[in-house]
Amino acid sequence: MLAAALEAEVDTHIAELADQRDDRGRRLLVRNGHPQLRQVMTAGGAVQVTAPRVNDRRVDADTGERQRFSSAILPQWCRSSPTIGEVLPLPYLHGLSFGDFVPALEQFLGSGAGLSSSTVTRLTTSWQADYQAFTDRDLAGVDHVHLWADGIRINIHLAEEELCLLVLIDEKKDLKQNQAVATRYNKRAYVSSTAVRVTPNQRARKSRCAGRRGTGFGHCLTPLR
Repeated sequence: MLAAALEAEVDTHIAELADQRDDRGRRLLVRNGHPQLRQVMTAGGAVQVTAPRVNDRRVDADTGERQRFSSAILPQWCRSSPTIGEVLPLPYLHGLSFGDFVPALEQFLGSGAGLSSSTVTRLTTSWQADYQAFTDRDLAGVDHVHLWADGIRINIHLAEEELCLLVLIDEKKDLKQNQAVATRYNKRAYVSSTAVRVTPNQRARKSRCAGRRGTGFGHCLTPLR
């Protein structure tokens, strides 16, 4: 099915641009055979597939560079289907240890999935980098109308202190919401100043803040006023 979809995608693309020709009347887009087979991970396991190549002789009028056809179904760099990319983070987010990560996925993807501890480590490093980029994003030009904070106790005893899940939800003028979640160990207060500490370019302008009593939220906002 994947191979058939790739063939149909190329046929459709070439047919749509069939009227684009050079000075000698030759088509600017034609098929150009197939590359070697490559292994791609799908929900059904590893499969061997080859995407048809396209000889694209079109030139971008603005940059003067050659245009290149890129498959939307299976990009050249892709080694796994989007479904696999969505599944891989789930065991990690559910707290599955690295040692159990690969065996668990092999039950669904097969032993030939090509997964290893180093692969999982690279993935988690990438996810952590994405999270850090999200938390460090610049909010200087955003007007926040309302900021709500709360703390949720988690009944998981990983240390002597109780683990709390700190949640922040803000609403902007366009009614769109942003959410932030962090974990902290705190016996007395559910919400600590660490959860709402912001850099100068992230401070919300003229925003209303609300938090549950006893969480320490009002106390930690004092330095920001």
